[in-house]
Amino acid sequence: MNKEDLILYKEKISKLSEQEQKQRDLYLKRIGPRPDISKYSKEELEEKEKIALKNIPEGAMIQGPTLNYPEIDKPWLQYYSDDAINETLPDETIVDYIWNCNKDNMDSYFAKYFNKNITYKELKENVEKVKSSLLSMGVKPFDGTKERVRISIALPTMPETFYLFLATLDLGCIATMIDPRINEERIKDCIVESKSEYVFFVDKFNDKFSNVCKELNMDKKFISISGAASLSKPMQVLYKLKNKIKNKKEFLLYKDFIKLGSNIDSKNIHGKYEAEAPAVLEFTSGTTSKPKGAFLSNKNLVGVAAQEKYAFSGKEPGDEFLNIMPPFITYGLVCGICATLSERLCLRLIPNFKPENFSKLLLKYKPQHVIGVPSFYEKLIQDPKIKNADLSFIKYCIAGGDKMPPTIEERINKFFKEHGIKNNIIKGYGMTELSSVAAVNLDNDSNKIGSTGIPFPKNSIKVVNPKTHENVMTNEIGELYEKGPTQMIGYNNNPELDKQLFIKDENDEVWVKTGDRGKVDEDGQIFIDGRYKNTIVRSDGHNVYPTPIENIIILHPAIVACSVIGIKNRNLESGEIPTACLVIKDEYKNNSNEIINQINQECLKKLPPRDIALDYKVVEEIPLTSVGKVDTNELKNMIEDNYVGSKVR
Repeated sequence: MNKEDLILYKEKISKLSEQEQKQRDLYLKRIGPRPDISKYSKEELEEKEKIALKNIPEGAMIQGPTLNYPEIDKPWLQYYSDDAINETLPDETIVDYIWNCNKDNMDSYFAKYFNKNITYKELKENVEKVKSSLLSMGVKPFDGTKERVRISIALPTMPETFYLFLATLDLGCIATMIDPRINEERIKDCIVESKSEYVFFVDKFNDKFSNVCKELNMDKKFISISGAASLSKPMQVLYKLKNKIKNKKEFLLYKDFIKLGSNIDSKNIHGKYEAEAPAVLEFTSGTTSKPKGAFLSNKNLVGVAAQEKYAFSGKEPGDEFLNIMPPFITYGLVCGICATLSERLCLRLIPNFKPENFSKLLLKYKPQHVIGVPSFYEKLIQDPKIKNADLSFIKYCIAGGDKMPPTIEERINKFFKEHGIKNNIIKGYGMTELSSVAAVNLDNDSNKIGSTGIPFPKNSIKVVNPKTHENVMTNEIGELYEKGPTQMIGYNNNPELDKQLFIKDENDEVWVKTGDRGKVDEDGQIFIDGRYKNTIVRSDGHNVYPTPIENIIILHPAIVACSVIGIKNRNLESGEIPTACLVIKDEYKNNSNEIINQINQECLKKLPPRDIALDYKVVEEIPLTSVGKVDTNELKNMIEDNYVGSKVR
């Protein structure tokens, strides 16, 4: 098919009605796996195309032909049921969706918090109490005529987080999620940038929030919540003594806040629903830079929750879910709250998760499901406390938020099999701008080593050559673009960033430009090869990509962890030195120079000479962010501050 015909064909597909699109998707599903085009010559592919065109029924051109472009062929549909393809996503708030999913499940537990078990019925009752108190404080439900009230929630994973989040959205207000651990200046920026009128936070950080409250002159609009508010009186006293909590006169205490609404019935009071209006504001930047807020809508939240239910056939209502990812990151909020509640799971709430306690929590609570970042699972398989443990109670372990080298993935899968876990590690792909997740492995059949999943059934993905801006075919490398109901509304007061993120194609369809370098294979599975922003530009202008180097380094038996970064070349004004930072096992540290030489030689065997690291640094550990991702900025600072020259050139 020539370029002009391809353009017309894509235009025709873009104009299909929803029902026609479903029919086409069902047709594509039944075609099954596509050939790997890298195995065929151009002439052979042209011949296959002619055969495909000849075999398409008359009048069915909207269904075919398949052309080995992932966004046209959607090969990932082969893994989904007809129900998943045929479903129309619910047009309602995430709050209504959660209640509708649980209408016959209200007596089951929604959460276990230390020694407190809370049912879905009690969850709904507490949400109404919070709604009543918000109304008593003057919060107006959104009616379509005035701006939505914005409420900041700076809480860890605790019951009150759920009550406040669901109450805020049910009134049509915007929930601004803030990490309470960040510095005062950053907290103030988040509150100011979001235009929040009320701030709820955990009392462990009273001193910090007191300073912000005074600076913003918001007395009695800062509500302090005890981390033990849902627990017994004795546990509340112990908590207060242990954490040396001192109340501040400028705060309203949560217990007094709840009393305010005792005479108000909020059951029939709801905000006006608008599918694509802002519902959540999540911040995506680091702990020191100015906050960058991303708006998510109810459509986005439902788009993830309603599609994720098709991802894991083994999930059952009442299964226990170890909730360790915090709600102030999109991964924790959307996957750990919205999706899990919709799936009627029982959430084991962990408000102060520490990666070193991961194995302890698994053995103590025996959950059926857990989500985390790859580093959690890397530490798990190295933990001697779990060496001989039976983990057959686990159904799914899900990893997202950071890259996972194939070698590490194979080690984790081997560990799982040896410890009774039937499913391999499940990987997901997404970002805040895609409402946390837009693709995931469904099961072992759709879970190739190195892949980060397949798109949700209502989502689509394409790969674009960053130089020519033309779409590339299956198994070709380029920048990933994503579209579907999970793509966010936009950034907060940042139209320039919106222009960089949202790209319209020739048919006016809007795609999210992810910044990720990768490919989609013949089965629709996504493979990430790094982020373009992490590309290291050498002094000679050559681009070096960290991931291929890291995948070779981690194979060496002496290496615990590694990360390849660009370090400024101090001898030149421009360019960076590709630098491999290595964590070496204790028993090999005396032979570090020999190990570095071995690694360098292995890289030279497997990569072009200009695509290898030019310098190596041995470090005690690879720094991680507060949620377990590699902290590239901190690693760069650490290396540059102690730079003493190259060990290998």
